[in-house]
Parts: sequence; structure tokens; C-alpha cells
Amino acid sequence: MTKPIRINCASRTEIPSIPKIREILSSDHHLVLQFPRLRSADTQRIIGELTTAMSECSVFCSGSDQATDWVTVMPVVDTSLVLSHTQDAKLAVDAYIETCTSLQRKYSDGTLSRDWSTDEHGEHRLFENLVTGQVVEAPFTCPLLPEQVDPYFFALFVKSTHAYAKVAKLIKHDFHDAARILKLILSIDRGM
Repeated sequence: MTKPIRINCASRTEIPSIPKIREILSSDHHLVLQFPRLRSADTQRIIGELTTAMSECSVFCSGSDQATDWVTVMPVVDTSLVLSHTQDAKLAVDAYIETCTSLQRKYSDGTLSRDWSTDEHGEHRLFENLVTGQVVEAPFTCPLLPEQVDPYFFALFVKSTHAYAKVAKLIKHDFHDAARILKLILSIDRGM
């Protein structure tokens, strides 16, 4: 996990330059810009401008309180690195979808092996294999389409499934790196 470096910005015009932001970011650090309370449109404009200028990063609103808004700029897995593992990532996405569907079906019809522990919460059921340690967060709405795969759940799956160790090595920030991988795989599949 990276550590935040916080910079107070008195207004949306006091954002550090893109070269300065890139200088701050590293594999160990991400940037949190702190603003006095902004209008939603201003926050979205900042996020849009930074996203356009820094495609190598995930830029998002990371919270607020009554006086402050935070915008985070976090480096994510490099596009070229994901593209060099396209086939492995596609196989992992397909396996996640198949595994979710299979486990939910077996649970429903009472044929789930005793090797699996389960915990139902929200709109999902957590399956954990007591022998292999594989973790599968499976939504109740199976089968999934690739664009419905939750990045965090996908990261848990690949990190706990030995067959997808190459993909797991790409993921440092579970949600954000997995989101980048899923977005690139979907765009390749759609020919974009």
C-alpha cells in the first residue's frame, strides 16, 4: 500500500503543475490534494483535467468533511505492462466469472464441497476454500458479464488463485489496479 503525501490547495487554481505531481508520485506514494470545500462541478472538473493529463494514474474524489474536499492522484499499473499480460488477464476474468457462477449454483443446489466456507453479506456471498485459500466474492446475480466484474473482488480472486499469479503481480492497489486491468481488457475485447 502506498502512503499519502498531502498538499493543501487554497483554491482549485493552486494545484501543483503536472510535472510537480509526477515528481511527487512514486511506487511508495500517492498524492492527496486538500481543498477548502468545493462545488461538485469544480471537483469533477479537477478530476477530469488531472485524469486527461495523467492517464497513468487513477484520479478520484477521496472524501470530504464540512470544510475540506480531497482529490487523490494514485499511480496505477502501467498500460503496457497490462497489455503484455493480456491473455493471462482475459483468462483470469473468464475464470472469475465461471467460478462465481459455479459456486453460487452449487451452494443453491446443496452440492458445495465442505472445503468451502461461506458468508452471505449484502448482495454477495463470500466463498473461501479452506484447503487452497482461494477467495471468491460472488454476487447473487450470476452469471456476470465482464463489465459487471467488481475490481476489488477480481483482485481478491487472482491474488488467491495460484494459476493467475502473473496477473496478481500486476496488482498493487487492489481496486485501482484491477479496475485498470478490467478496463483495458474490456476495451481490447470491444476492439477500441
